[in-house]
Amino acid sequence: MTGAANLIADVEGTIAQRSGPARERTLAKITDLLARDADRLDGEQIALFDHVLGCFTPQVPAAARADLAERLADLVNAPPNVTRTLAFDEDIVVAQPILSRSSQLSDQDLVEIAVTRGSQHMTAICERRHVSELVTDILITHGDDKVWRAIAANAGARFSPLGKSELLDRSRGDEALQDILGSRDDLTDQDMQRLVAIAREAAKARLAISLEPPKTRPAAPCPAPAPAGLDYARAQKALRAMSEKRPVSEADIVAFARKDQAAEAIAVISLLAVLPIPTVERVFRERDDEMLLVIGKANNWSWRTVRALVGMRDPLLPEPSARPLEPTFDAISASAARRALQALAHADHGAGLRAVRNALRPDGT
Repeated sequence: MTGAANLIADVEGTIAQRSGPARERTLAKITDLLARDADRLDGEQIALFDHVLGCFTPQVPAAARADLAERLADLVNAPPNVTRTLAFDEDIVVAQPILSRSSQLSDQDLVEIAVTRGSQHMTAICERRHVSELVTDILITHGDDKVWRAIAANAGARFSPLGKSELLDRSRGDEALQDILGSRDDLTDQDMQRLVAIAREAAKARLAISLEPPKTRPAAPCPAPAPAGLDYARAQKALRAMSEKRPVSEADIVAFARKDQAAEAIAVISLLAVLPIPTVERVFRERDDEMLLVIGKANNWSWRTVRALVGMRDPLLPEPSARPLEPTFDAISASAARRALQALAHADHGAGLRAVRNALRPDGT
């Protein structure tokens, strides 16, 4: 602790210098000492570190605070006051490590942060290993759809009867939330029955729209003369540019399908499902909806994603059908779908088709 005493003696002088780099260097050295010795420090020593770090925290930029938060987040013996200050930081980059991992925050701290900060702070709280009923009640009441999905996906979150009921209500217009809730193992039989009823109501509404008489729909404009084929070179160039910034994901499939960008959607499916582009294109050119259902099920894509693909339009592709396919999608076994997809990827198209039919009809008839 001799090194710590020498550094602490220089704290006031360093801060008075108003030299940003000097303050940051000293903060890093003090944090190094704390991280090295935290397991051996007693309460008085931790309080001393708490005071010193608290002096520096308002004086350094967000990047330095974020580095401090990252290093304190997993320390069981972290200084409590400075940890709490970082958790309340308005910059989510600073607050996120503490909110999602630190054991120094009480339920009262988490509730106050959920009420006074925004959705990003609440989403970070949803990532904690354990979240109490008191906190989940507040997250459900004050959060948005992203927060609801995040807390529902946390197996360590606990819900009060009232909070669980409210979360089920929130799922009425949110298929993704319905799927997440359906995978939880703490729902009672009554909860599951209610969730199924909510899902059926939503499915009926979607089916009514899909079966709406054509005359009530706006007339589709006459397509412009189509090019010779879908432009996969342009689509793959766009995907490469996207992948340099972030991973390509299922959400991109939905985004491209909803914009009727067929080439991009097919290129993403090829990438994520590990299928050749000509194979995926054939599925759309033949409007083979059953095979599309199998591809989606094999890759654990949601019905929302598959529904967007089924309804995708393009001048070079046949018109999508209006058949209700969700019950068929729900009935497909994920393991059978994966076997079918392997056959589709490694065998001839006819063998792949037979494997898909068997996935849809397990008895093979």
